Amino acid sequence: MTHSMPKVCSFNIQIAQVSCGDDHTVFVSSMNEGGYVYAMGSNTDSKLGIGNSEIRSVNVPTLVEGICNIQKVSCGNAHTLALGADGSAYSWGQSFYGALGLSSGLSGTARLHHKKSTLKT
Repeated sequence: MTHSMPKVCSFNIQIAQVSCGDDHTVFVSSMNEGGYVYAMGSNTDSKLGIGNSEIRSVNVPTLVEGICNIQKVSCGNAHTLALGADGSAYSWGQSFYGALGLSSGLSGTARLHHKKSTLKT
């Protein structure tokens, strides 16, 4: 279905940030509401992070369980990353070309938690 005019999306969640992939959308609730992550769209390659790869798609916001206090999310074509308020990073979906931060050359679907980085930029 295609909409040529913007539509108001009312999910009863105060949304702080949104990111879109090729065919999925992820957003973060405000920190006042816990900084929870919600996802909708295609779940191919488990890119929604909802823990059930047999669900092919969802058309309503679905909670990404097990993470909260998230400040930002960013979607790639078939993966998603989330940044926690404490500096922790989470990634899930397809890991082609190391998109999830897995070892070089490793591909597949995964859901990972990365602790704060000690790298200096």
